[in-house]
Amino acid sequence: VMLLCWVNIMLLCWVNVMLLCWVGVRIAGVYRGLWPTVFRNSLSIGLRFAMYGQINRMICAWRGSKIKGFWDPLFSGAFVGGITTILNNPIDVVKSRMQADSAGTGSGRMYKSTSHCIKAVFVEFGVLGFMSGLRARILKVSIGQAVIFFTYEHARTLVTRFI
Repeated sequence: VMLLCWVNIMLLCWVNVMLLCWVGVRIAGVYRGLWPTVFRNSLSIGLRFAMYGQINRMICAWRGSKIKGFWDPLFSGAFVGGITTILNNPIDVVKSRMQADSAGTGSGRMYKSTSHCIKAVFVEFGVLGFMSGLRARILKVSIGQAVIFFTYEHARTLVTRFI
């Protein structure tokens, strides 16, 4: 019964959020910041998988071993998460600002486009403006990627061992 109540509450919350988005910002507002989001996600995921194997080999070499240790995926994932966060933080700042700005409509918006947002951040804060929130994001993403790659490697090992 508790689970059913929880599901109903979550469904109603989801529906309410969608209705508020539709009434407040219409469909264009829901997709505001879409291209910076696509670019950021493509860049970060591509870089993570491209860098992960190399970082893993570097950690093994540092330990003086050719075989992956139990904890190597955890450290490799955290390192890759931190590096990719630093590399894509500028586009994440743009994405976040555009999405936060979507509450305004028409002339009430600060940013007319992605390029306008980039210029505005640079003019107002300089290059360091694109690094805002970096420490918190590094912590969040590094922990998340450590768990993801650790789980992936050990699940893959289990699957290959038993199949």
